Amino acid sequence: MALSSEKICGSCDVQHITEADIVWCTTCDEGLCSTCLGHQARHAKKSVNMLDIKRGFGEIGKTLEKLQHNRQQNIDTIKDDKKTISITIRALKERLTKRLDEMEAKILTALDTNVSINLSELNQLVSKVQEKKQSLEHTRKTIKQVKEGLSDVQVFLFTKDLKVKLREHGGKKRAQIVVPTTAIRDIDKIQLKLEQKIQLKEGRYAGCIIVPGGRMVFALFNKDQVSVHRNDGHSQHSTSIDVGRYPYDLAVINNNTVAVSCRDSRSINIVNIDKGVVSQNIDVGGRCHGLSYYNDKLYVLVQNKEIHSFNLDGKFVKKSGFTFLQKMVT
Repeated sequence: MALSSEKICGSCDVQHITEADIVWCTTCDEGLCSTCLGHQARHAKKSVNMLDIKRGFGEIGKTLEKLQHNRQQNIDTIKDDKKTISITIRALKERLTKRLDEMEAKILTALDTNVSINLSELNQLVSKVQEKKQSLEHTRKTIKQVKEGLSDVQVFLFTKDLKVKLREHGGKKRAQIVVPTTAIRDIDKIQLKLEQKIQLKEGRYAGCIIVPGGRMVFALFNKDQVSVHRNDGHSQHSTSIDVGRYPYDLAVINNNTVAVSCRDSRSINIVNIDKGVVSQNIDVGGRCHGLSYYNDKLYVLVQNKEIHSFNLDGKFVKKSGFTFLQKMVT
C-alpha cells in the first residue's frame, strides 16, 4: 500500500521497475527518478526544443541585423539627399544671381544710354532757347536804337521787313505741327440693323426703357400699367404690373427696380419688376410728365413748368422753374 501511494518514475514503470520519481517532466508529462533524469539531461543539448530555441534566436539576430542595416541605409540616404538638395539650391542661387546681375547690367546700360540721349537733346534745346533769348534781346536793343536814331520812314520800312520775317518764321513753326483729321461720316451711308422685334399688345404706349440684363419696360398709358418684356433667345415673355393713373415716363434705378411718372395720379411709382409690385408711391403735387434718375435722385417735370427733385425715400429736395420753349403734347 505504501508503494502504491508513492509517485512512480514513468520511464522505469515501462521497464517494470519500481522507482520513485523526484521531478515532473513537463515535456514527457510524467515523473522521473534521479537515474532517468540524468539520461534526459544528457540528451537535452541535442533535443528538438534546444535546436528550435537556437534556431529562433539565430533568426531574431539576423532580423535585427537586417533592420539595423536598413535603418543605416535610410540614414545614409537622408544625408545624401540633404547634400544633393543643398548643392542644387546653391547652384540655382548662383544662376539666379548671375541672371539678375546680367539684367541689372543691361538695364543700367540702357538707362545710361537713354539718359545720355535725353540730356543731349535737352542741352541742345536749352542752347537753342538761350540763343533765341540772346537774339530777342539783340532785337529789342535794335528796335530801341531804331526808334531813337531813324526817321519815321526808315522805322516804317524796318518794321515792315521785321513783320515779314516774323511771319515766315511763324509759318515754318506752324508747318511742323501735324493736325490729325477725323473722317466725317455721311449720315446717308449709315446702315441700321434690326436687333430684335417685340410683339406688343394693343394700347397707347408712352415711355420705354431697357434695364441692365436686357429686359424692356414700357409705360402703357391708357391701361394704367407697365409692361415688362423679356426675351430668353427662344421666345418672348411679358408681364403687366398695375401702377398709377396714366403712366407717362420711366427711369431705371437698378437691375430690378424702375420709377414711373403717373400723370393724373400726380405721383411717381417705384416698381419692383421682379416681384411685380409698386413698392413706393411719391406724391409730386401736380400732373407729371418727363422723368429721370441721376445721382440717387429722381427728377420729374411737373405741370410742364417746373422740375422737382426727390430722394428715393420720397423726400422732396428742391424745384427749379424754367421757360418752356416747346409745347408738349399730352
